[in-house]
Amino acid sequence: MQRYVAVLRTLVVVLVFATTLSGQSGSSPTDPSSVQQHPEVADAIKVLDAWIQAEVASRDLPALSIGIVYDQKLVWTKGYGFADLEKKAPASPSTVYRIASITKVFTATAIMQLRDAGKLRLDDPVVKHLPWFRIKNPFPESRPMTIWNVLTHTSGLPGESAGVNWNDLKWPVREEMIRLLSEQEIVSPAGAEFRYSNLGYAILGEIITAVSGQPYAQYIENHILKPLGMTTTYVFPKPDTPGLAVGYLRRAPGVGREVAGFIYRNADMPNIASGNLATSVEDLAKFASLHFRDDPVVGAHILMGSTLQEMRRVQWLYEDWQSGVGLGFESVRRVDDQVRVSMEGALPGWE
Repeated sequence: MQRYVAVLRTLVVVLVFATTLSGQSGSSPTDPSSVQQHPEVADAIKVLDAWIQAEVASRDLPALSIGIVYDQKLVWTKGYGFADLEKKAPASPSTVYRIASITKVFTATAIMQLRDAGKLRLDDPVVKHLPWFRIKNPFPESRPMTIWNVLTHTSGLPGESAGVNWNDLKWPVREEMIRLLSEQEIVSPAGAEFRYSNLGYAILGEIITAVSGQPYAQYIENHILKPLGMTTTYVFPKPDTPGLAVGYLRRAPGVGREVAGFIYRNADMPNIASGNLATSVEDLAKFASLHFRDDPVVGAHILMGSTLQEMRRVQWLYEDWQSGVGLGFESVRRVDDQVRVSMEGALPGWE
């Protein structure tokens, strides 16, 4: 039986993963509610807890929250450090963190929902749904850029929209992105190679809006967050968002940590679809649980099991032939009898 391990991680401050138990046949509990009491699991959690405490102390990390999902249940979770160093507010499982590019898995989930509803096909050219989509193409042999290409970062699109400036934390609004897009050019033919693109997922957000008839944020809230009961997940986080951890820059030796500048994004900025969500471990565990289902859509499960399997299947194989790209997931690789599916994210202050 194939074992899946999924990792959704924002470096340093939040780590959520879902896993199945290893061990001999018959030694693992079948009831998720009893898994934490299983001797093998209980011992492993003690070791993990001690190791994380040591890492947080030795690296002087401000805050970290972790959760372990087994099947459909969050079986263990804990916070370390302080979500606010000045106020000495302890980090906890309910602490909210910005999850940056993990947002892309939500965007990909929305695209797959719309595909299953018959509102789009993954092999549709992007321009079919976005008539304004125009970008210079110096590769005459390049075939039309499809939604699948964008999902798998094989579109050839640049990494960022023109006008993005990570130094002063400024991003173009939608109208500016569209205008500047016509002045940019693809960097490789569609389907030729893997090139990670935040711009690509901003384009997917535009497709979700065009196809669903709802703004991206509204679609994500109505079709993913609310059905899954994700009540502490925010599409537009602000510094005063309830429970939000303070973001800190990396600390230089002998110098205290500096608060990071807050990256503001609003509904006029298409970049929200590539990396703007904020959530807690408790909420993100619900999303991780969704992606471990294989059965048909029932109640709030929002995607068919076959579609979830498709998302965590290798779509594009890296040159080393050891791992590949899923749909929304940056890495799918096999280690012994496990398939490890992961996505990471980082923003200044949450990395």
